[in-house]
Amino acid sequence: MEHKKIVSLALLVCTLFFFVGVILSIPEKIGLCSQDIECIDKLGSSYGEPFVLSSLCLGLIFLILRFLPKEIFKTWLFFATWYIPVAAALTFLAPATSGGLFPIDKEVAVLMLGGIYLAVSILIIVIRLLFLKFYSRKKVIR
Repeated sequence: MEHKKIVSLALLVCTLFFFVGVILSIPEKIGLCSQDIECIDKLGSSYGEPFVLSSLCLGLIFLILRFLPKEIFKTWLFFATWYIPVAAALTFLAPATSGGLFPIDKEVAVLMLGGIYLAVSILIIVIRLLFLKFYSRKKVIR
């Protein structure tokens, strides 16, 4: 499949995850909680916020990759294939509130992992783009 179609599909999935995260973040406002049963606030902080924050980070990179050459996508994909599963595992291992194994809660973990992901992804994209520009210009000179 063409890389632009893959990136567009991934962007669509990120949009879906964003809306799922928003729905999970406000369960009492959309009728997921009744007055007889205590509303589970952990639903929003444990699942909703990580879905929203991580889908924003992923979506931004997919939007950038949509307009770049296939070579840059392949280079970034090598990084993403190991980073995204590790970040997802660390996010789900982090407690809803600080304490336990990690001294941070899920929201802080997602923000830190998302920041690292964005910084490294943008660095990879810029370096690969510069390399491709330099290599193509050097090829024309010869």
